[in-house]
Amino acid sequence: MVTLLLDSTQLEVVLSPTERAMSFRKTNIVVPREHIERVQLTDDAWTWLRGVPNPGINLPVAVGMGTWK
Repeated sequence: MVTLLLDSTQLEVVLSPTERAMSFRKTNIVVPREHIERVQLTDDAWTWLRGVPNPGINLPVAVGMGTWK
């Protein structure tokens, strides 16, 4: 599970080494706060996952990591 760090300027998604390897990312994900339009909490993230991981891994209802397009 990722760690989310939020401050007044940005949201940072901190990935573990395993998550970085499986998602083919070398760094954490940083999103400027002004680019965030809305946030929604959900109990089942799989219902919101759309697209194709490129690069990445998708094993339905088990693993969904990568850059989704």
